[in-house]
Amino acid sequence: MDVTATPRFSTVHMTVEIPDDELPTGHAGIAQRLELGPRLGPGAYVSSGATVVGDVSLGEESSVWYGAVLRGDINRIIVGARSNIQDCAVVHLADDCPAVIGERGDRWPWCSSSRVHR
Repeated sequence: MDVTATPRFSTVHMTVEIPDDELPTGHAGIAQRLELGPRLGPGAYVSSGATVVGDVSLGEESSVWYGAVLRGDINRIIVGARSNIQDCAVVHLADDCPAVIGERGDRWPWCSSSRVHR
């Protein structure tokens, strides 16, 4: 019997324009990034019970769901338009690279993402 497997998930590589960042990265920038606070695009939604702190940009109609954590403390997190961060997902950072989730991206429930795109 000849069986051809079809992959359930595929990887898509995309180019994302990342604007210049004036704030320092690493521990030197923690206070400034936490003070900056999250920025929400039109129609963006953050559920009660989600934690979004620091230098986080949520694109138009993006969403962050119950128990998810986005912590933009030592660098920035950019979530593209119509993307969603699902229940209990965690997005965190490395010193010199931001975490970027492109348009229509998903972070699955209970996943942890560090340096998502660069």
